[in-house]
Amino acid sequence: MPEIMAAEKVNIDPDALARRINSMEPEKARVSAGKEAIRLARDCINHQRDFSIETTLSGGNATRLMQTATSVQNLLKHLDLIHYLLVIDNSSLDGEFVLEAENGWIKYQSSGIPDWVLPIQNQLQKN
Repeated sequence: MPEIMAAEKVNIDPDALARRINSMEPEKARVSAGKEAIRLARDCINHQRDFSIETTLSGGNATRLMQTATSVQNLLKHLDLIHYLLVIDNSSLDGEFVLEAENGWIKYQSSGIPDWVLPIQNQLQKN
């Protein structure tokens, strides 16, 4: 992905991505384009870049990304108010403890921290 200046707003258009992947038959590239759109959106969230997604919201991914961005942003704003933090990644059925912090200090972090947890980890490491 080309380097994006922090002040730029990124527009993520899965249809345009599909046309770029397969200009002759873009409908065959929908899955790949959707995955790339999700990756781009997560990258924007992790780097706190403004972005928009052109979507019908039918798949639910855009809604989940918006919820993640809002939740993480709110957490980061109020992290100093949290005495004990336990972050659980619920992307698998059993869930996994990925980060634990007490009084602003990291006590535990898993070896494979998901991208959406990195802003939390970075904020705590500034302490």
